[in-house]
Amino acid sequence: MYDLIPIIGIIAFALVEVGFFCRFELKSEVKFQYTQGMDMGRLFVFLPGLVAGGEENSDVFFNTMQEKGCVLQVSPIGARFRKKQIVKVTKKWLKRYHKRHRPHNFEVVFVGSSLGGLLANDTYIKLSRWWRCRGRFSFVIIDCPVGRNDLLKPMGTLSRVVGFMRPFTFPLCWIKINGFSLTYWADQIHYLSNHQPLKGLSLQDCTVVFVKSIYDKFVSYRSIDSWIKASGYGMYLAEAFSQHAGFHEVPYEWEGLFEIIMPYVC
Repeated sequence: MYDLIPIIGIIAFALVEVGFFCRFELKSEVKFQYTQGMDMGRLFVFLPGLVAGGEENSDVFFNTMQEKGCVLQVSPIGARFRKKQIVKVTKKWLKRYHKRHRPHNFEVVFVGSSLGGLLANDTYIKLSRWWRCRGRFSFVIIDCPVGRNDLLKPMGTLSRVVGFMRPFTFPLCWIKINGFSLTYWADQIHYLSNHQPLKGLSLQDCTVVFVKSIYDKFVSYRSIDSWIKASGYGMYLAEAFSQHAGFHEVPYEWEGLFEIIMPYVC
């Protein structure tokens, strides 16, 4: 038994060393799918959750969004999930779009599913104050935690394990979870569980609707508190009879809920 300890140590050290070089070689990209809608002055920006693409993750309520405006589905792809890159290219895309189509009067509705809610917040915060003042911004946040403390026990424990094991995952990028690399998933868990608290009143100029699934086994109801403070205590709360962001499990529930939400953000 004790003879195995040095061998295990050597294997672990080798994985970390290989991973150190792999983590810089593995690529990350962002795919945008734009669909013109009924109103060119309003743009819905959908950002997906864990190991999910923008198109398949939003197909249940896609038609509802398209009836009210144009739709941009954002899909981070590749072997790595890099928040800074996603925020940077999404911000660039938004500026280019509105400069071309509606330079003086426009609306952006961020729809963030789970982790996508944090990406929506981070993208908005990175926009300059001058640019933010020129348009109207709204948020539909779905089952989004802010940091590890908002995760329920099984998911919170998993996030700690993944945080410890993350350096060992880079040589194992060929392993797939729901079609995404293990390294991509580990990066997402790291981003989600280590996200800084939202600044109070940071979204006070925006309309914020928070949707909480009542059968969610991953995210605590405590997650609502962070978004309430960020919105200046003026947030709307809706509940879905669903599991965590379970769009495809109960599609009619989510389709109907989005019909109800639309007047608040449009």
